[in-house]
Amino acid sequence: MANFDLVVGITQDAVNDLIGQYFVNHPASPNPFDGDVQKSVPIVGQVTLTWQIQKAPTITFGPPNVTVWNAALDSQGQTNQIAGNPLPTADVLQLTIPKMLAHYSVNGASKVGGQTSNLVIYATITFSGNDFTVTPVAVTLDESDFSIWDKAIFNDFFLPQLFAAAKSILSTVRIPTLTWSGVTLEAPSFFLVGELLFGAAILDTNTSPLDVSEVTWPSPVNGIFALASPNLVNAALVAMAKDAVGKTIPHSGELSDLASYTAHATLDSASATWSAAHPTQVNASITFSANVGGNLTAAGMALAVTAGCALCTGQGNLPPGH
Repeated sequence: MANFDLVVGITQDAVNDLIGQYFVNHPASPNPFDGDVQKSVPIVGQVTLTWQIQKAPTITFGPPNVTVWNAALDSQGQTNQIAGNPLPTADVLQLTIPKMLAHYSVNGASKVGGQTSNLVIYATITFSGNDFTVTPVAVTLDESDFSIWDKAIFNDFFLPQLFAAAKSILSTVRIPTLTWSGVTLEAPSFFLVGELLFGAAILDTNTSPLDVSEVTWPSPVNGIFALASPNLVNAALVAMAKDAVGKTIPHSGELSDLASYTAHATLDSASATWSAAHPTQVNASITFSANVGGNLTAAGMALAVTAGCALCTGQGNLPPGH
């Protein structure tokens, strides 16, 4: 049975938007989309390699088929089939580079190389504690027109640079931090399901294990979504109101960022309800012991993630006639 208190996720499309922004606004140094390397090779001389990614890469969640994997090159320039590298059992991301230019020259001679399209780098994604690691492991690069010498140069010089660039680009893949003001969450776990990458956590008071199986996730707003359990909402609301519960509220105004009110009243309790039919909607209420009206503000919920979780307005429980 599903059991979670907070889930924050990002879609494949949102990740690609992020990479596209990074491509346009990448750091000047190091620039993962443009580089060169020089190396002195005995007998051969000075080899210079230059390369440039000319169009923003895109990500696909999930592995290639076995045939494509077997033909791909590992970091040593051997095909996975020859090297005996099986298709990874860990989750896999595919980074496609639509357009790239690469050349090498020896001792300042004419450049050899050209433009390649739809180069694909495969990377595993492993989850550990409250973080995950993306590691490039293979690449699909068409070397059918390469001479033996060209292959030797590119596999020895270019592939390490390409793997390093891919690692830098993939490091931009992140999801918002799983925190909610006023409560303590256990270390999150991460999951890659279909076209969603998400983290999930439970409250430190939740005695059941985290379980996100058999959950139908909502359609994310702007590629990012967040869901909170009723237990988390209630715990956060109580934490925000604990300093005010039982105290008389004079006249009118604002109680911190939690509630607005009118007249004299005592705040007795604060609670919230959550419906599986509307998982991104929270209805919160505050209860007064006097004839008074009040409203819970969105700030009172204090959701500390920049995600598309809809925090709805609260409603004071009013006695009849008010």
